[in-house]
Amino acid sequence: MLRFFLPFLLMPTFVCAQVYSLTAFGQWSSPTGDYADKGIGGAKAGYGGGADLDVFLNDNFAWKTTASFSANKLTNPTPFGEKELFLSDSYFYYNLPVITGIAWRRQATSNLEFVFFAQTGVNYAEFPNIEGTIEDNSKYPDTIETSFQGRTNWGYVLGGGVTFYQKATLSLRYMNFGDYAFSGDYYSSKTALYREHEQKTPVSFFMLTFGYNFNLSEEK
Repeated sequence: MLRFFLPFLLMPTFVCAQVYSLTAFGQWSSPTGDYADKGIGGAKAGYGGGADLDVFLNDNFAWKTTASFSANKLTNPTPFGEKELFLSDSYFYYNLPVITGIAWRRQATSNLEFVFFAQTGVNYAEFPNIEGTIEDNSKYPDTIETSFQGRTNWGYVLGGGVTFYQKATLSLRYMNFGDYAFSGDYYSSKTALYREHEQKTPVSFFMLTFGYNFNLSEEK
């Protein structure tokens, strides 16, 4: 499905344009809502990076395409059904969105520019494959292992930022990719059996980016 829609997401960036730019950025992400709730998603603040490609349509509008990634640590302990699962190691959510949309920019001074944008696209997410124990005061606590498959979902991004001296960039983005139903295998040492398990997790977070802008063509 992603391979079918990807050309449509990227198509505006291949339109013949005289002015375009590439911004490489690092980012800090903060999960929101149920994604951050220890009882549901259990994701902590994380890190990542990415790039924006802007095709300028005129002095005020540009078509912005973004590809990025983020890694967010899973909270320890985390609920697993009705029981508390204590993780044996550090485990992470991974998100890899590819999004595109319209951006409006406004030159405040010769060295300061504001930009606001709205985008839509797809996000590939991976739920952590985890291992841990359920502490139930027994002599032999239950050891749990899970293995989940990644999932792709549609979503949207709203954001804004500033560019300093046409080079350094700072932006804040809200990213929401809806509810994911991660399916996979669940193993319990007490039963010594594998069974199918589904973990429903919403994915939404704020992303603060710090970047550097490369002008790839001359201004009109």
